[in-house]
Amino acid sequence: MCYGGNPIQYGDTNFGVLRHCPRTDVAAKARSILDPIDILVVEDKPAIVQQIREGLKHTTWNIQGAASRNEAVDACGLATPDVIVVSLSLPDGGAFALFRTLRANLRTKFTPIIALVVKTDSAGQAQAQEMGFTAVVTKPIDVVELDSRLTSVLNLDTSARYFRTQGEVLVVTLPANCSTSVLADVTQHLGPKLSGAVDSGLSRVAIDLCTVRSLHMGIIKILVEAMQSCQVLGMQIAIVGNAQLIGECRAFEETRNWCFYETMDEARAQLGVPSTPVLQQATGTCGG
Repeated sequence: MCYGGNPIQYGDTNFGVLRHCPRTDVAAKARSILDPIDILVVEDKPAIVQQIREGLKHTTWNIQGAASRNEAVDACGLATPDVIVVSLSLPDGGAFALFRTLRANLRTKFTPIIALVVKTDSAGQAQAQEMGFTAVVTKPIDVVELDSRLTSVLNLDTSARYFRTQGEVLVVTLPANCSTSVLADVTQHLGPKLSGAVDSGLSRVAIDLCTVRSLHMGIIKILVEAMQSCQVLGMQIAIVGNAQLIGECRAFEETRNWCFYETMDEARAQLGVPSTPVLQQATGTCGG
């Protein structure tokens, strides 16, 4: 069912002798966010390691814990991780000693190393930055922030989280929590993905908002941008939304007359027939 009016168109540094390829060369290839990533978390508090595992369980990433500098060195000797997270709370300055050890070895010389430090420890944060840690993440751990830091230091292509092709339709899915960083990520990929879809022969776009918890201006801005881009590219667009979102759209002048579909199947069916111009005002009101 379409809600609204007309459809929108729109220790030891010697780990062994081996041939070395700098980790930055790997990162430059921009692996996908869906690729398996090996993360070594050096933290003497098991609860923190478990918290990181739980927070990143939605990914395909492998989290390995090491409780000390020596354990971390041994782990890197067996297999070089893609990224290392080191807690500055390791006893006896172990974090900084480990950092020097890792940077002195060819195998981990270019591996991104993230410092994990208590939010109020400004001195520790400054020292980590001065020593050359790739990034800093504070405790208590904000999983969204940690995810963002890991994605950034590894130069991962995040577009697969939001964009996928289903048959002849490019599907854009926004997550439940559309934070500022998420919306910036989507915005960065939106134009290239729409242009790429047209280049590959696609002319239909479905935007899935079913899991979005609440409508706000950041989301509206992305939707308007998508509609305008689809208009320029000659693409059809349909929006799928949940009941709460459909109701909330009444509060915004920009969305009051937008058309929403209950399911992706309904949206696809609509995209199979001619639609009205992208930004033409609908005759009904959103949600009824």
